[in-house]
Amino acid sequence: MKKAITILSLILTLAFAANAQKTANTDAADAAAAALKVYQTLQKQDWAGLFYVVSFSPAVQKLMPGDPSEFARQFVNGLNENPEDAAATRKLFDGMSEIRVGTAVVTGNKAAVPASCRITIEGNSLVFNGTANMIKLGGVWRWDMTSSDDPAAATETALNALLGMPMN
Repeated sequence: MKKAITILSLILTLAFAANAQKTANTDAADAAAAALKVYQTLQKQDWAGLFYVVSFSPAVQKLMPGDPSEFARQFVNGLNENPEDAAATRKLFDGMSEIRVGTAVVTGNKAAVPASCRITIEGNSLVFNGTANMIKLGGVWRWDMTSSDDPAAATETALNALLGMPMN
């Protein structure tokens, strides 16, 4: 009887371990897919779509509109406050191509997804390697902008990590 319990215990342990590994693999794949969606949303400059793929700090979240169209309107208004920055942002995202995401490293509800893209502006082309920092909230992976209660600072931090450094 003791031997049967030991064998049963071993089988259950292996089954739980296999299930935990399957969950970890699913989380990593889901985080990587969400990171790719972030890149695609930026590339399309789909500011209403950005509403669905980003997560700000709780303090900022309270101030955010609950409607994607209003979020997009406010985002564009903020962007257009400086026409030079708006033009540079459009060039940056218009020039994105060859987007790739790697295997996410998941730690709790956060994931670091290695990513790269080519950015071509006015004939100059560079490959950037960065990290899409993701956070899982309510079962959904989102681009993590929870680093600051200042949305501009959080966006700058997240975008700098996402794009990383040019490699050529």
